[in-house]
Amino acid sequence: MNTLSSFASFVHPTLPLIVIALGIVHLWRGLRGQPNGEGGLARRHTSLLGRLEGFRMVLLALTLVGLGLGWLLESRLLIFLALGFGIVELRESSTIINAFRFSPRPKSIARQQSSSSGVRT
Repeated sequence: MNTLSSFASFVHPTLPLIVIALGIVHLWRGLRGQPNGEGGLARRHTSLLGRLEGFRMVLLALTLVGLGLGWLLESRLLIFLALGFGIVELRESSTIINAFRFSPRPKSIARQQSSSSGVRT
């Protein structure tokens, strides 16, 4: 007996479609950004951190769509590929975002900001 088939028939068949729809919503949010205009991979006037967070949201969306399609088509290979891709890439992008967020600022940037505010260093 195929455990994936028995699990898929046990759970309501619309659940994989809900996972795919959730992935599409996250894809749109990752590309367009937050409602207040922050982030987004496809926005013109956003910071590097906003683009990285949008990229991470797109990765999450692709993982959810892959999981939903793998579940709907009963493809173990697609499920494992989506999980592998999702885990590795989300971990890498989260590490890069955290390093960017919490890294000390270079002195040249701090000087430029203080000189633009009228304070000389």
